[in-house]
Amino acid sequence: MVVKFSKKVIPKSTIIKRKTVRSPNPLLQSLADFYIKVAKNCSFDDIKRIAKRLTMSNKDRPVVRVSEIVKALDNDTDKVAVVVAKVLDDERLVTLPPMRIVALDWSKSAQEKVERGNGSFFTLDQLFKICTDLNNIVLVQGDRMKRKSAKFWGKSPGQKGSSTLPRANKKQRGGEKRIRMKGRKTATKKSTSD
Repeated sequence: MVVKFSKKVIPKSTIIKRKTVRSPNPLLQSLADFYIKVAKNCSFDDIKRIAKRLTMSNKDRPVVRVSEIVKALDNDTDKVAVVVAKVLDDERLVTLPPMRIVALDWSKSAQEKVERGNGSFFTLDQLFKICTDLNNIVLVQGDRMKRKSAKFWGKSPGQKGSSTLPRANKKQRGGEKRIRMKGRKTATKKSTSD
């Protein structure tokens, strides 16, 4: 089978997708095995997405702020937010509406704020006890492009319509900031001996 993209034709065998967890964490491995088995015998797409996200690397599972979950739930108390990542507190929000969040991990400050608003946190293995109707699941995912290194991705800097930052050396004391280009050597100071 062949996958067709805009310019290239890439064989499907070259597209690698993770099937198992590479993390040494035994709890994460057992969770992933459980959800993979459930996903094979289940027709719900959300369960398959959860199983897929559990096998992803940490870079592909960025943290989620409480404010993003509030926006996704839209004040619907029947729905359950499922986050396959860590949930962090957002200092901009003082009060939170009552909500149920199922997540891999969460911070203490986020838990305190959610419980103050009559909400609660649950782990991913408790999902089927809480949510009787799987249509009430809302999957929430963090933005992968918020990483510091993502500023340097994209079109080469200087091109038309490019907002990519150039890769530069740190500004040295008494020196200037030099941009590193491919094939160019970094400038070195010559030592003068009298």
